[in-house]
Amino acid sequence: MNYNINRVNLFGGVSNDINEIKEDMVTFSIFQTEKYKKGEEEIKKTHFFKVVAFGNLAKKAKTLSKNDFIAIEGSLKTNTFKDKEGNEKTEMYIELSNFDGKINTFLKPETKEED
Repeated sequence: MNYNINRVNLFGGVSNDINEIKEDMVTFSIFQTEKYKKGEEEIKKTHFFKVVAFGNLAKKAKTLSKNDFIAIEGSLKTNTFKDKEGNEKTEMYIELSNFDGKINTFLKPETKEED
């Protein structure tokens, strides 16, 4: 039995404008903020995740705006490259492809003004 399943499901907000690399390829980031208490102190930590979308999902991603709340489904990938100083670096990102990727958008939660 093969248990090598590479699936990522992520809910979060779009953290930046969509960056079009080619007509059928875009990149953007998703943020998630977690809040918890450590003793009496409230801790707020934000995580950012790079996303690369291809094909029809790239077209759909182009309709997104900063702070849109979305859910994505894709696979985790890595890319190794050399920086300006020649050091080898590895970045991790979520790939959305037509074969197995998804993007779903949600309404932003309404904020109530207090009287």
